[in-house]
Amino acid sequence: MPQGYLDEKVKCPVCGVTSQALIRWCDYIQRSRDGVAKKDSRFTIVTIAICPECLELLFLRQEGIYRLKDPHRNNLAQEITDIRSFYPPKGKLQLSKDIPEEYRTEAQEAHLCLEHSAAASALLSRRLLQKILRKKFKVLQVKRDAKKWTSLFDEIKDFLDNNPYAPLLKTGLEHIRQLGNIAAHPPGEEEALTIVDISYGDAKYLLNFITKQLFQVAFINEAEQKRMDAALNPPAK
Repeated sequence: MPQGYLDEKVKCPVCGVTSQALIRWCDYIQRSRDGVAKKDSRFTIVTIAICPECLELLFLRQEGIYRLKDPHRNNLAQEITDIRSFYPPKGKLQLSKDIPEEYRTEAQEAHLCLEHSAAASALLSRRLLQKILRKKFKVLQVKRDAKKWTSLFDEIKDFLDNNPYAPLLKTGLEHIRQLGNIAAHPPGEEEALTIVDISYGDAKYLLNFITKQLFQVAFINEAEQKRMDAALNPPAK
């Protein structure tokens, strides 16, 4: 059963939301030499918690020191001096297994690059977006079969004009298509493979669109529908 909430707020390494995580279990490890709590002795608390936003399981490490609360009764109080999460590892996206591994890997690479280089992250995200449009949704397939060059800008337009899933992704794709790093390249340049200047916000928007919307429409919805169909029509014994 839940045991309450943390006294301190923690930033979830999965969803990035800062909140009080719901405690499930605590393991107290005393650092005093004889294992007994004493004034000014330090301690560590390992906490298993659940993020109330994304419901992911977190492992937290709290460092603290015992302070004398009541000198007459020798009562001690725990003072937390530091708290941080150590699992899941910071920077790792939690992606559904319904998404093919090659796409999950490229999304992880774009995510890990984001804090260090928005341009490098956007390069990987654009390449991933173009790969999904081409391989999953077959955009401009006839032109590409004829060895004609197609740009990501044109491929997004083709998807929006002709794909039945376009209404679900229209707002995000229209915004991405108008980003300067996609729309402003000269004809003939493979812009999805070109590193160009881009703001951190635009690079993050591009990656979030892929991981939170495009993956859902391209892979997760279809897998969930297959599981529902299988449950309704179990194989004959």
